[in-house]
Amino acid sequence: MITEQLKSFFSILNTKVDFVNNVKKEYSKFLASDFNSLDFLKFGENKASEIIAFFLDPNESHGQGDLYLNLFLVELGIDFRYDKFTDVISVVEKNTDDRRRIDIFVKSKSHKTLFGIENKIYVSTADQLNQINDYLEFLDKQAIDHDFTLFYLAPRGKTVSTLSFNEDLLNQKYSADCLKFITYEDDMIPLIHEFGLRTENNRVQAFLFDFERKLQKLYMGNSEINETQIVRDFICESSANLETSFAITNNIGAVKSELLRNFDQQMKEISAELNIQLDADPYRFTLEKLKNFKVGVSFEDGGVFYGIVRTAQVLEKKRLLEIEMLFLYNLESSKWWPIYIWGFKDIESNFSFWQAIIDGSIKKQIKEFILVLLNSSYSLKEV
Repeated sequence: MITEQLKSFFSILNTKVDFVNNVKKEYSKFLASDFNSLDFLKFGENKASEIIAFFLDPNESHGQGDLYLNLFLVELGIDFRYDKFTDVISVVEKNTDDRRRIDIFVKSKSHKTLFGIENKIYVSTADQLNQINDYLEFLDKQAIDHDFTLFYLAPRGKTVSTLSFNEDLLNQKYSADCLKFITYEDDMIPLIHEFGLRTENNRVQAFLFDFERKLQKLYMGNSEINETQIVRDFICESSANLETSFAITNNIGAVKSELLRNFDQQMKEISAELNIQLDADPYRFTLEKLKNFKVGVSFEDGGVFYGIVRTAQVLEKKRLLEIEMLFLYNLESSKWWPIYIWGFKDIESNFSFWQAIIDGSIKKQIKEFILVLLNSSYSLKEV
């Protein structure tokens, strides 16, 4: 019975979504609904923090004064007082006494009220030991009479680690309002939408709506709001649809866990098929010709990438130009990864990575990358 319900559920929903996508394609010249100015930026926690801090600062070039700051304060229910715009300071990556950095720090010079935002845009981002405890202590020192708030901003599925936050300590030293947990889905995305609606400048408004859609895509898996609304409306059409959607949602976590086990098995298969050593957690393939480098697969910044990662024996960042020439596609480079390729981004909300596990294409990509290295005449033994 449940199988037939699921088939019917997805069949009707796919028909509705396909209709919208066809209309969008037909009128793409006029709508350009897939265009987003933020796609040209390297979007991560720092960039998201910069954007939020910019709009919370009434002195910034958006020209809307304290519109956004006031909306933020009212919607999230905190008491932050200031006499004039220039009293407000909004800082990104504020240094603390313990050499930590609060993602967003906003202070009123005239009233000594303040708030901070610890921004975690990915569920997978780990909390550091005593991180929240240290932030609370730092903000308390900066404020008068505990008049501060620390916001822990994260996706809906992320909870703060007990290693980072001691609830008993909070209850003993601070009021309940000193620490507030907010999410992108329930709080920040609706706020950004409200920012856009209230903005009088067209260019600033367009940017805010791009930011909203970027966050929607990151957390809801949809680049077009109409598609999201269709899914919502369909789920609410009947109790049967609602029941079926809950049955699906309640099993997504288990499905992802099973697929990650399949991915782990695929990495082991590559090791066996190519006769190379594999170290798991994190995944590192040892190739004799690489010596102080390994082929790695990493889950970071909400996505998965693979490439060549240096070991501790290589102390400085190196470009591997000769190896880069072996590949026909665009490569990226960072401090620890001289060469890497993004396999998939936004894997929590985007099905593509999970589909690639099912059809084996992610295994094929990684295996082909290793084969190019194995079959080349170039060696890193002397590097």
